[in-house]
Amino acid sequence: MIPQRYIRATDLLLEEPARGPNVIEFGAPDTARHDRRHGYLRVAGKNNNLGKNINQAPPNPLNPNNQTVNRPLYSQYPQLGDLQAQFSIGTSWYNALTADLRAKSVSF
Repeated sequence: MIPQRYIRATDLLLEEPARGPNVIEFGAPDTARHDRRHGYLRVAGKNNNLGKNINQAPPNPLNPNNQTVNRPLYSQYPQLGDLQAQFSIGTSWYNALTADLRAKSVSF
């Protein structure tokens, strides 16, 4: 049975309004207001497709020029080279920190 692949995302956003008095009087000069937003994003995947060479020779420092004889299936199939297979064993993740500063200018 092939395991079910899934991707899960989590997002956290913190908004911080401008500090100080937010009172704007009619006829006042231009007033700037800053809003800050900070966030965190995490995306994780499980059981992703992953290609793997199942007949890859392990490293042999004693004889680096002839890796063919070290292949796992060489004794049964000496003419067989690379053998790619797909497995559902991959995982993925992504983490991000976000920041946003917005300035709004208000005038009357």
